[in-house]
Amino acid sequence: MERSGEWGDHIMLQALVNVFFLEVVVFNVFQEDIRRTEVIAESKERFSNRLTIYLGHLGEFHYMSLRPKNWLHYWPYKALLGRLLVCSTDETLEAREKILKEKLSTMHPGKYIPQSELENIAGFVSHHFMKQQSATHQIVVDDHLPHSELFNTCSGQDLQLDETEDSMQCLIEDPLLTDPISGIPLPHLTILITLLMPTMMITNPGALPYGYNLPFHLLGSLQDGSKEITLNDISKSQKMTAFYNKHTLKSRKEIVILKHDVRVTDSSLIDHDSSSTILCFDDSNTSPGYCRLKYLDGQVPKSDQNTLQTEHGLFLRAFDVSTALLENIPDVEIQNIGIRLNFCFVCNEWYTRRTRFDFPSWDLKLTIFAMYCTLIPKAHHQSQSPAIEWKIDFSRINSLIMDSLTRPQRYGFAIFKVLLENLTFHLEKRLKSKHLKAVFFLACEEFPTCFWKSNLGGCLLFVISKLLICLKKRFLPHYFIPQRNLLDSFSTNDLDTLCVIVESIRVIPVHVTQFIVEKHGYSYGPNLVRSVLTNTKLFTNSRELNSSVDHWISKTYGTARYLTRFGYYFPTSELLEKVHDLTKLSPGNRAPESFYDFFNGALQLMKQRSSRVILAKLYDEKFGTAMVNKYFTDSEQSLGKCLSWDVDLLISWLDVPAGKSGDLISIAEFLYDQSLREKEKRNLSLSTPTIETAIKCIKYALQEDSIGVENINDTELKDEILAQKRELKAMLKKYYIQVYHLSKLILCFSPLINHMPDIEDLCKDFPEMSLWVCVMFRFLGQREKSQVYARKVK
Repeated sequence: MERSGEWGDHIMLQALVNVFFLEVVVFNVFQEDIRRTEVIAESKERFSNRLTIYLGHLGEFHYMSLRPKNWLHYWPYKALLGRLLVCSTDETLEAREKILKEKLSTMHPGKYIPQSELENIAGFVSHHFMKQQSATHQIVVDDHLPHSELFNTCSGQDLQLDETEDSMQCLIEDPLLTDPISGIPLPHLTILITLLMPTMMITNPGALPYGYNLPFHLLGSLQDGSKEITLNDISKSQKMTAFYNKHTLKSRKEIVILKHDVRVTDSSLIDHDSSSTILCFDDSNTSPGYCRLKYLDGQVPKSDQNTLQTEHGLFLRAFDVSTALLENIPDVEIQNIGIRLNFCFVCNEWYTRRTRFDFPSWDLKLTIFAMYCTLIPKAHHQSQSPAIEWKIDFSRINSLIMDSLTRPQRYGFAIFKVLLENLTFHLEKRLKSKHLKAVFFLACEEFPTCFWKSNLGGCLLFVISKLLICLKKRFLPHYFIPQRNLLDSFSTNDLDTLCVIVESIRVIPVHVTQFIVEKHGYSYGPNLVRSVLTNTKLFTNSRELNSSVDHWISKTYGTARYLTRFGYYFPTSELLEKVHDLTKLSPGNRAPESFYDFFNGALQLMKQRSSRVILAKLYDEKFGTAMVNKYFTDSEQSLGKCLSWDVDLLISWLDVPAGKSGDLISIAEFLYDQSLREKEKRNLSLSTPTIETAIKCIKYALQEDSIGVENINDTELKDEILAQKRELKAMLKKYYIQVYHLSKLILCFSPLINHMPDIEDLCKDFPEMSLWVCVMFRFLGQREKSQVYARKVK
């Protein structure tokens, strides 16, 4: 059983159950028959609180792990309580029981975990406390000799119970630290995150334009692009892609139109000669970050301004949004009319605050100081006068800051957001991007920006720890207005639940990451994690990285092979470059390998010729070398030579069969077949450009055939040419259907949406395509168009 890959049987299962004091429920499946078997510890000791694990057993052949539907609700609680088995093991049994009770007191049963489940977990932990204690004193508590090392950490050392200021500071100051909270060495955490979530496998659209004179902007995380940061789903089922699409459709797209004829200022700075409406900024009796806009005595409001008279004066209410304005921007669901407010007017404290390091830079602070915030008609949830309250919105300024982040910083924020969002999707009250940005910006001020490149793991854990501290204090300060608490709308139970989840990420970062990437189809995750963590005990004792680096390089090559199999060539190229940079940053006497040799080493291990050629071409294009000559000899039969236009780099190297190279129609059929083959491999990077080039070939062929047809006098010859042209045009039907299948494969509008005008034109000549066009428009969410073509179906 010590050999890797050796399968266990029922005897081994019973042994594990006895040792760990579990209850295992096995569902035996044979054809249509499903039977339930319970495997319980063979012990004289009566104990009701056991940890239950579920397994499937297929036809007396193979065990598989099963999870209850609500397992995601329970596991953070199980993780935090189970972790106590490797904390404070030198303490007395009474002291450890007290720690367990204190931890339980912070966990409140309710909608996410029942009381009975908490009691089972706590009972399991308490029972093993006793077994560990008995092992220390060589006492036998039942028929089985207890083991003192059933539960181990990656470092082989006890874990620190709680985070301290010193341990947080060490996370960023010591890149070779073995994290005392998780037991994971920071270099190992960095390489695992890098390989499990490659930078270009995370959708990160970036910020939208934020020019001063733009008359509008989006609100919140839509403006800076952080709302759409997600990990790419490469699974066959595309469940997470479907979930993200549904989540995006549900989210409101808010845009604010900026008024140009209204100014807000302090009463001491009023310009009575101005042609604009002057409003006084009044933040008395409002929560931090909110205000009311008061008219000057005797000032007459304009016709489009709604007002409310109170005992304290005349105040501006929200503007009406005209129907004509809504028609001009049809894709936006909700719109507001906002008012510019100079940033320096409300955030001078942020500008004058001294920071220890280089974030934010002085140039960035100067730029922000000269910008404006936006006042939008939105009241605080505890406002006493919601009809006249306005919120200070920093969407444009947050957008500028996000855009100013370095690549390692943006990558760190993306990882932070992916981890938090994927573990809190099931909660009714979740953290939003604004909460994550506030914590991230505050954390970035506490260490040099360059640390994100050299110590990604430590920086990420520091940010998570900072968020956890804020949640426990029930106060998360707004980045620009620190008096404003971004958590004031959360209930105590909501915050307690978030504390459990965020703490579980902090104490088990690697396995949380592994779970998330598995859910997105990165099936190499478990083996990679297991392999990288094999030598952590040795590293913890020696702090020597050379042997680890050699191991990481082999795992990087394996990850590269996996990604290129599905056509992720650009992410693979970027990943190889990033890991090579990490090996150069690793301290030690080892001379770093050149990137050329490192990259070439990865190519030599790839079985697919297409992967070797494409990656070599990408390398040559970036660095001006000729690596591709090792893997490909350019010939007159290559696709790039056979076609008269510039062909996509990813397919220009393809060899066209000798008998087809001079005929566009034959080339198109060759590319169509190639697209079908690559689609079966789920390689859209090759399947998409091949089918789109095939379509282009047919279009060029049609143009050549149509030249001079009108001038032919021979009716039979003319009809024959037109028939051939129609037959040629009919080939496009299956090509466009292939494009639809490619879009459907990844649940993405592209590439299909780019071809819909041509598909509609083709349907005029071939009405039998109406059903397919109906289906395509339904997939694109254009119901009206879909119904039009549905009525044409005979």
